[in-house]
Amino acid sequence: MNNTQKSNNDEDRHNEAKAWLRKGYSFDRKEEYEKAIEFYEKALEIDAKYADTWGAKGWALYEMDRSDQAIPCYDKAIEIKPKVPRFWNDKGVILHNLERFDEALGCYEKAIELKSNYAVPWCNKGKLLDDQGKYNEAIKCYEKSIQKRPKYDYAWNLKGWTLFHLEKYEEAVSCFNIAVEIDPKYDEAWNGKGWSLHNLERYEDALVCFNKAAETTPKYADAWTGIGQTFYQLDKYEKAINCFDKSISIFPEEPYTWNAKGEALYELNKKDEALKCYSQTAHPAASSGACSRRSSAI
Repeated sequence: MNNTQKSNNDEDRHNEAKAWLRKGYSFDRKEEYEKAIEFYEKALEIDAKYADTWGAKGWALYEMDRSDQAIPCYDKAIEIKPKVPRFWNDKGVILHNLERFDEALGCYEKAIELKSNYAVPWCNKGKLLDDQGKYNEAIKCYEKSIQKRPKYDYAWNLKGWTLFHLEKYEEAVSCFNIAVEIDPKYDEAWNGKGWSLHNLERYEDALVCFNKAAETTPKYADAWTGIGQTFYQLDKYEKAINCFDKSISIFPEEPYTWNAKGEALYELNKKDEALKCYSQTAHPAASSGACSRRSSAI
């Protein structure tokens, strides 16, 4: 076989692999990840050096909560194409999910080194720093991300939550406002704005935001807790309890909501029922009023 024939065969093989990859993408978009992986593996049988396929398979495995299996796929993609910033960023996300923070940070920084105007790894680096309680450093990263991509709603939302953690609620509201202006159905941003307004004691405004979040995502437990806690502050204890029940039905493992329900029951002089709620929490609170919002909200 001469060089021209070999080149043509390689191209044909690559095009066939690309066709399987595209079929995989079609199932990926429908969140049918098992089916998508079947097609990615067919593509890799034909062309094992197709870096995009390794990346796609890795991300599908991550979406299926199989992060440990996803990492070797990204290692392979990076081995084939080490200068693709997306591969480094995505590997960082998966390592971050595995709480391998130092390794994740290294991946985000490599992605930034390869493409300095890439907003996504700047934002992800900020989220990692936020998760470690390094809030001021996180904000600097979000600002870098927003500088590169001013309408990046995710970065505005995360900056809002970090400001929330710093108890800078007015500044947080400003960030959430931009996020929901970019995406009016951004449930986390509406929820964050709701909690910020709640902590500013602007309860009626907070209710509007929590309701927006719950309308967008009816099974958003934290939004229902927010509605309940706001009703509590407005002395509407029965309504508060109904909302806490809704939140608990979605996410029963959250001690904050059980405790908040206990407080509302206590206010109605239903002390035995309140005690049952407190027993669901690791650290029962004193029955003297509603709890303040927990520090972590995402």
